[in-house]
Amino acid sequence: EEYEGAPPAERLPYQVLYVIDLREGMPADLDQWGDEVEGIARAGLGYVEAYEIGNEPNVDRFWGYEPPDPAEYAQVLEVAYERIKGVDPGAIVVSAGLAPVGRIQGSCIGGSGSSWQGNNCSAMDEREYALRMLESGATDSFDAFGYHPYGFAYDPETDPHSVSNGFAFRGAEVMHDLLE
Repeated sequence: EEYEGAPPAERLPYQVLYVIDLREGMPADLDQWGDEVEGIARAGLGYVEAYEIGNEPNVDRFWGYEPPDPAEYAQVLEVAYERIKGVDPGAIVVSAGLAPVGRIQGSCIGGSGSSWQGNNCSAMDEREYALRMLESGATDSFDAFGYHPYGFAYDPETDPHSVSNGFAFRGAEVMHDLLE
């Protein structure tokens, strides 16, 4: 089920992953946004098992229609992690599920002022995004890594290296290797 607004206020018969919306992109005031995240965690205490921080921030429409910026996202993730764990140390913090967008060429300057390879200002190669997010300090700011391994037109067993853009369910193996 999907919820808009506050997390569930009662125990549901299943575990809950609550997505904290980042469709507006980089918060103008990270401290104020952190207060909001802390409020969500307090409201979800005992009812929410995990929090996913955003959705597909490597695509501009899920990052305030601004160029995807893994350094900005790493900052947001760090604040969210600290605030959620401060309220509920047992909660699982999941980084935003990255969208498989393929091997994008070119570079684009994000809101942090950094130029990012594999970024056409509308979307950023999910592999490059993950690497740059980790290099920007996100490694200690999540318990689980989010990725959307859409298989598109290929059988689930298809080797992602055999598909030019990597759009295969087993693309999750490539992301695993990047994390290692």
